[in-house]
Amino acid sequence: MKYTATTIWEGTPEALLLLVEASKAAAPIHESFGAKNPRILQAQFGGQYDRMHYCIDFNSAEEFGKFADQIESSGWMAETRQTVAAAYPNLRLIQQVLFQNLL
Repeated sequence: MKYTATTIWEGTPEALLLLVEASKAAAPIHESFGAKNPRILQAQFGGQYDRMHYCIDFNSAEEFGKFADQIESSGWMAETRQTVAAAYPNLRLIQQVLFQNLL
């Protein structure tokens, strides 16, 4: 995998538990739009314990672009935005980053 899209979330312990469940439901949807290796990561040492990182992989920036276009046009993102807004301030989307693996 050459690219990893990461969404960083911050929340209360209860909200983060709900995020894990929501991520389990989102993973197959994301895979159907071309994402690979969905996972949700939480620091266990040396990190911020109130944050989780939802990560999905792509072989190219073009694959990521196609994924982003498909997920937006499907209506899934509109529904997700409403759910996230309703969860605020217990759950906050901090940042979305597309990383490129240079090794």
